[in-house]
Amino acid sequence: MKKTSLIMFVFLGLLASVPIASTVLASDEKSVEAAYRDWRNAMSSGSSDAVVQLYDKNGILHATFHPEPLVGHDLIRPYFVKLTGLPKLGVEPIQSIIRIYGDTAINTGTYNFSYEQDGKLIIVPARFSFTYRKDEGKWKIVDHHSSLTPEKK
Repeated sequence: MKKTSLIMFVFLGLLASVPIASTVLASDEKSVEAAYRDWRNAMSSGSSDAVVQLYDKNGILHATFHPEPLVGHDLIRPYFVKLTGLPKLGVEPIQSIIRIYGDTAINTGTYNFSYEQDGKLIIVPARFSFTYRKDEGKWKIVDHHSSLTPEKK
């Protein structure tokens, strides 16, 4: 009888802890979604500094429109100066898959860049992966890969 009560007690204790764990995960997922939204908003702001501040000081950018990895703010900034200077630059999220592993989060998916050229809207489909590290309660981008989406055959 005591053995059954102990097993039931342990089972109920584990069951009671499940909603707390999922609430934390839901909260973390929302904060990663917010970090991704902040990046998209910064991109559309026209301010390269607004974008760069979202990256870790030693962050790496494998940029959509640059052939080599850019490491650190000093190399990342000039790339975003040029990109955020495009007229009516926007980033439309298409798909986002978030996974969280402690103080590391990965967001993988697709987005469309858009900007105006010669009065015409240009849309550039791309795929991405952001790797974030939680730093003083905020998600900082430590690695960002973005590349053109290949055409379907």
